[in-house]
Amino acid sequence: MASQPVVPSVYQIEISGWNVEGEFFVERTELRWSERGDKRVSLRQSVRDGAVVFVRLMLQKSDHSTFPIAYQAELVADQRSRGSIEMRLLPCQPRSNESSHDSANEDRMHPVAVNEKHG
Repeated sequence: MASQPVVPSVYQIEISGWNVEGEFFVERTELRWSERGDKRVSLRQSVRDGAVVFVRLMLQKSDHSTFPIAYQAELVADQRSRGSIEMRLLPCQPRSNESSHDSANEDRMHPVAVNEKHG
């Protein structure tokens, strides 16, 4: 019994986040999901490597709203000369917050700089 090749799936999505200029954007594009689980998008917006973006599946024939899911964007190919960049989407992992609940670990906690500019 021969196995059939798995064809990558393509989904219409809405992706949002902050571009390299620090401006919020919302863009509709296609999510290409390979047989290995690799998720890629081509964007018109320039997004920093490692930026967090939010992906919402666009359902055509449904009354149900979908919720955005956070991903980390990894630069694959910068094709701005052609009007797009290709990004791989990686699942966001929650940061460990163990030390904030353990008073014995307070000496190891680092203060947050309050004068940092937030985009």
